[in-house]
Amino acid sequence: MNIIGGYNISPKKFGNLESTVSPQKIPSIKPSSLGWSKLDRAFRPAQLACIAIGEALKQAKISWPLDENSDRTAMIILTKDSNLSAIEKMYIEIKKFGFGKSNPGVFPWTVLNVIGGYASIYFNINGLNITLSHNESNGLDSIIYAEDLISSGNYDRVIVCELELFPEHMPELHSINESNYENVTAVIFEKESGNGSTKTKFSCDSYSPQSEKSILTQLVDNFPRRKDLGVQHG
Repeated sequence: MNIIGGYNISPKKFGNLESTVSPQKIPSIKPSSLGWSKLDRAFRPAQLACIAIGEALKQAKISWPLDENSDRTAMIILTKDSNLSAIEKMYIEIKKFGFGKSNPGVFPWTVLNVIGGYASIYFNINGLNITLSHNESNGLDSIIYAEDLISSGNYDRVIVCELELFPEHMPELHSINESNYENVTAVIFEKESGNGSTKTKFSCDSYSPQSEKSILTQLVDNFPRRKDLGVQHG
């Protein structure tokens, strides 16, 4: 299978926005200021996932909402703690206002697979949508899964998005040290007859198991990519 698009968001550089919060945190942004409509009211993890997926789709020259092949496009989300910020916000509101008086709009974002659901609606992805609780081996597992889906003949394309995000105000929910940082990466895999203008055949030589970076981030780093961010889709 081929890699036809990929995009990574990290604290070091998010488009032209340098991190002003901390070396470990992705800068807070308003998606509409970067040309992304209908994302401002979404929770931060869904915003970042949709931006990363959208940039990867643009790189692959795939327009959205998907019409053609929407049923033959699958999506895999890798995350273990991206819902903690919503849980944290709900907890803080309950402590402040009392039980049953927190904002009901926060609750849906506490569910781990809400990111995949939101992104599938945003991009009109109607194929398989699965969320894996992320650990160190899931990057490779997701690639194997993507290859199995494409080999089955039921899917022409698989979008994989990995999120590693920290809670805003309760560091005890996630240990943060100098060696780890927030990271959102999207990679698009397609069968070898893919439509992307730039394609890279996936192989085990595409990444190093010894690297501190995740496998998906390494794939994006090694893939020729556009450097602009926030170009509005049609």
